Amino acid sequence: VKDKFGLTDEQTQKTSHAFREEIQEFFSNGGLKNPQLIQSALKNVSSLEDNEVVVKLKENLVKALQDKAGLSPEKATAVRDFSIAEFFKTLSAALTDENGNVDIQKLLSKFNLQDLEKTAKDLLGNFGGFFGK
Repeated sequence: VKDKFGLTDEQTQKTSHAFREEIQEFFSNGGLKNPQLIQSALKNVSSLEDNEVVVKLKENLVKALQDKAGLSPEKATAVRDFSIAEFFKTLSAALTDENGNVDIQKLLSKFNLQDLEKTAKDLLGNFGGFFGK
């Protein structure tokens, strides 16, 4: 991003930070609640141009790049579009098979299985309490 868009070291650092914050916000406030959205984004993020969650992400990201990294509106838009495309391309390569479908083995390899097992046990314990009432 630095060389492609002629950013300073400080702008590059702030751009990276702003992008990371907005992507985390996206996943925690809507992205992960819609598995079809994530699946579509992994296959082709540009197919989601009109999706309200993606539109909001894009708007928030441009604002963050302007406010936090000091980029012009034009440069913020260009960096945003490039970064979103690259992010989902990288995510897709890490989580999908050659047909673009989520590969459960690749997905599970990204999780700490001990934490996943603990969560499953906790959920099952809570579920068991439901029957006791």
